[in-house]
Amino acid sequence: MAGQISLVSLYPSHLTAKQPCSQVSRTKYTPPPPNKPRSKAKSQVILVTGGGSGIGLSLVKTLVTSGSQVFAVDISPAPSATELQVPNYKFLQCDLTKPGAPAAVVSACVEAYGEAIHGLCNVAGVMDDVSSVDTVSEAMWARNIGVNLTAPVFLMQAVIPHMLKAGGGSIANVASKAGTSGAIAGIAYTAAKHGLVGATKNVAWRFVNDNIRCNAICPGGVATNITQSVDLAKMDAGGMARARPVQDLHALPGAATDYKQLASNVPGPERQSNVLVFLMSDLSAEVSGAIIPVDHAWSTI
Repeated sequence: MAGQISLVSLYPSHLTAKQPCSQVSRTKYTPPPPNKPRSKAKSQVILVTGGGSGIGLSLVKTLVTSGSQVFAVDISPAPSATELQVPNYKFLQCDLTKPGAPAAVVSACVEAYGEAIHGLCNVAGVMDDVSSVDTVSEAMWARNIGVNLTAPVFLMQAVIPHMLKAGGGSIANVASKAGTSGAIAGIAYTAAKHGLVGATKNVAWRFVNDNIRCNAICPGGVATNITQSVDLAKMDAGGMARARPVQDLHALPGAATDYKQLASNVPGPERQSNVLVFLMSDLSAEVSGAIIPVDHAWSTI
């Protein structure tokens, strides 16, 4: 029929000819030379938000020890850890939700270490009060979107030109199990983390040809101070009633039944920061656009 294209014509004749496979010419495969990846993120400038505590602080300590030049940011004062009293560590106290803050942070990093930035870890985050759409306040919504989504997006915007100058780089965003599920947090935190997952994929695809990688991890329960970002006594009762059964599925043996004590019965931040170190290193050179659960199989539910 006129206008139709034969599917057979789309393939080379030697693949469509009726002949034994042994008669089809083959090109010998020559594997590429082996890479020599670095096991740690050495000699790189890496910017880490939320670097004053929890996952961020654990990450900073590991990166500094490995020889990276680390620029840490947190809304809280600088940590006093003795292992951070070294020349390859800088700290800036900053509220990332303030207008122009992300660009100012990147400028400060450049002033400290030069134009090239090789890594960005968006770790800073706050949680919500588990309120649903019928009860969430404008303030709770704005705070979660501001810290958990807007700040990471505009930090990526500010840092990418410096990664291009460096010949490439790696971005790692800390999302959450709530970034792939609607059943374990309030609408503000859930929406922000879903947005961060989408932003991660978009950046990975947009800059795939510029040697800039972008990935996200989705932690489950982690023993950090993030619960201090909300008043646990004012958690939304209806939201908690719906979320708690799913949270209980993640509880490790012997876990507390009181939500206020839950953080004392879950793994420490090192389980998460170890994956971030991997994403900053050359060992993850082919990993981009990945949303990586780090949650003791909770993501299987």
